[in-house]
Amino acid sequence: MIEMLMEGELQSVKEQDSFREMWKQIAQKHKVKWEDFHMLLTMEVCPEGVIECSFEDKFVSIAAQTNVAGPGFHACVASIYDDILLDSGLSFQVNDPTGYYEKRDFEELKYRYFYPWLRTIADYVLEHKQQANMCLCWSFDDYEPLGKDGYVVTPLGYMAIEEFEKEDSELAQSFFIWHNQKRDAHFYRNCAYALLWKECFFDYSAMNAYSASYAHKIIDYLEAAYDKDNLLTLPYDLYSQLCQVMGREELLHGQAAPRKMMIGYRQELVFYSVGNFKIACMGVAEKSYDSVMDTLNIMAPYKQEDAPWSWLIKASAMPHEQGESSYFPCFENAQTIPLTFTDMQGKAYIQKEDDYYRMDVQINKEKECLYVEAIACEEAMLQEILQWLSLSIYQKKAEESLKH
Repeated sequence: MIEMLMEGELQSVKEQDSFREMWKQIAQKHKVKWEDFHMLLTMEVCPEGVIECSFEDKFVSIAAQTNVAGPGFHACVASIYDDILLDSGLSFQVNDPTGYYEKRDFEELKYRYFYPWLRTIADYVLEHKQQANMCLCWSFDDYEPLGKDGYVVTPLGYMAIEEFEKEDSELAQSFFIWHNQKRDAHFYRNCAYALLWKECFFDYSAMNAYSASYAHKIIDYLEAAYDKDNLLTLPYDLYSQLCQVMGREELLHGQAAPRKMMIGYRQELVFYSVGNFKIACMGVAEKSYDSVMDTLNIMAPYKQEDAPWSWLIKASAMPHEQGESSYFPCFENAQTIPLTFTDMQGKAYIQKEDDYYRMDVQINKEKECLYVEAIACEEAMLQEILQWLSLSIYQKKAEESLKH
């Protein structure tokens, strides 16, 4: 991991408010999104490129992990740290293991630190090429993309395993979102691609504030890339699609280059974590979490707020001391459907309610179980949901994907 730290101390706790205002102004100067979570401030400089500032009484700690976004982000962090030092007037200490903050040698930053880190990642991929569903630099807090044979998941989309056999400099161009020092056309295009792959809801982009915000960011990034270089290959078809969905004027017109595969992890099934279980569902579905009931809620995607509902899933994981062959009483007197897994046991049953269909599913693994309640307007939809649930996986949670 490559991380740049900045630490210091305020004169008093009361200075936190003025520091927050300074943080906001610096973010606006660099034209990046900032947020204030009271004891935590953030700047979202680019996809996978976030600077975090935390308070503990008078102590201030600022950190940015830069190896995922790339050397360009590392250089940008150094510039932002310069502004913090200048505008705060405080005596902060900067710890940069690459030495870039002191030397400002971008070529050394790339070749001595970022390329060796990337080579370590590449060697791991090549040594473990048979590993299924390999995800690189991916946080599973939201979802896990569907695995594909011969490919690994990255923030910039599926990468073929043979890509990791390339020379470091060539691989870096494909892997890092921000490879060059400046915000050039390739930077803006990569930012758009990163969001298209991870956060785009495509035809359902107007579904809610979350999906809409990312659609607008993608459009803005593509237009910025075009402004920098109007000859650069861009996904004009996806740009046009998002402009139509979001009611934006289409400023760019061109022919999209042929693609080997469809862009967007959410356009296929994805896996959501429920305790130690993972369940498959539509990537474009609307997801929420009920912290009181400890329940994952997934609702059918919709294109307009007044669209009629179609289906809803509620899933929760819980202890089940009775063992894998034991089920809750509600399954005993129902005409159940057995579920087949290699290492788990499960049952489901479907019943007709007044104006909808309901399905209950229990999947057991050792002394844990996954309980799912699904309701739908049409029984056929429950059968499809049952197919998704048949892909469920039990896996002890890991903190994050290969990142160091």
